[in-house]
Amino acid sequence: MYMHNLPRNSMRRHRPVYALLLGLSLLLCTTGETLAEQFFIKGSTETDSVHFESDASLEFIEGFTQSIRGKLSFNPSNTTDSVSGHLRVEAATLKTGIELRDEHMRENHLHTDKYPYIEFTLTSVNGLPDQLPSGSPISCEIEGEFTVHGTTKSITAPCEVTLVKSDPTTNEHVLQVRANFEILLDDYGIPRPKALFMKLAEQINIRVHFIASNKFAPVEF
Repeated sequence: MYMHNLPRNSMRRHRPVYALLLGLSLLLCTTGETLAEQFFIKGSTETDSVHFESDASLEFIEGFTQSIRGKLSFNPSNTTDSVSGHLRVEAATLKTGIELRDEHMRENHLHTDKYPYIEFTLTSVNGLPDQLPSGSPISCEIEGEFTVHGTTKSITAPCEVTLVKSDPTTNEHVLQVRANFEILLDDYGIPRPKALFMKLAEQINIRVHFIASNKFAPVEF
């Protein structure tokens, strides 16, 4: 009613404003269809784990933790959208199966009282199809920043992503992610005392496995 009562000249003056508002509305509607979803990792003892291996000449050491928390911004229907994420592990929860060795690892190597977290910040994913198929593992490559012992380094690692559940009725999506990479202790300033020099390898192999869902409770850091 208001527009019909406006003088003709006034309507001409307002046309650019109306066009701008209409364009913004269309842009928001279009981009809203492809916005990345928020996935969260809750650290389940059944599905989530971080394993590490030290294969030294005198001893093979393997450890793990299931204390993973994280979040991902990802759109399975349009993987060309921006991707980001952050994972955090409590360093003091890493276990090797020998309590005294775990204590030495916390106090003499990782210094968990000063550096309580091991973290990874995802910056990009390469090699995914434009749309992630349901139920099929897809190999890709991830890039990001890995932090341990207070030092951050850029890493690139092979990764496998599976859309294990896609329910259109509830809009629930569940991702399974596996990745593995290696780090050098010297790169992160992690010491190897003389008593363990031949028992602790310079290169540590790390394997990560977790389930992320857009229906899990939000995780904040």
